Amino acid sequence: MKRNIIRLLAVIAIVWLAGEIIYTRENPEKKYVGVILDETTDKLLKKSCFDCHSHETIYPWYSRLPGFYIVMGHHVVKGRDHLNFSNWDIIKEKKPEKIVKIWKEIVEEIEEGEMPMMSYLMLHSDAKVSKADLDAIRKSLADNKIDITKKGKDGDDDHDDDHHNTD
Repeated sequence: MKRNIIRLLAVIAIVWLAGEIIYTRENPEKKYVGVILDETTDKLLKKSCFDCHSHETIYPWYSRLPGFYIVMGHHVVKGRDHLNFSNWDIIKEKKPEKIVKIWKEIVEEIEEGEMPMMSYLMLHSDAKVSKADLDAIRKSLADNKIDITKKGKDGDDDHDDDHHNTD
């Protein structure tokens, strides 16, 4: 019995150390200070997306628990790799043709319930994007003349698996 407890504690210590070594809780200094779309949408993005898709991740107390940080750190790294709002100025400057694709993907992910992730919503229920929020995003896109309803050249939609980060 005593040996099993020691083994369990050793496994917990190894998992905790692995998380500490693999992932950092430090946010890079670069933050986007401009307006991504408009004030309303930006507020929603910050509430629902920025923890995983920016350099403004807030690490809660439970991120210090063994195992939690490995999962959380992986989601943040993956999220930033796919789309990092802290690099929005670079995306707009270097890949302006991708803006419509990015917004189309954002709206599709929200509509399909893929984003925010269910595991995130379980601990951050305020991050849920309501139908009214989604309608507000669509209105902001229309107001900014960003048409996400167009089809691609081949008649298929423009959705692709390109990464939008420019780090």
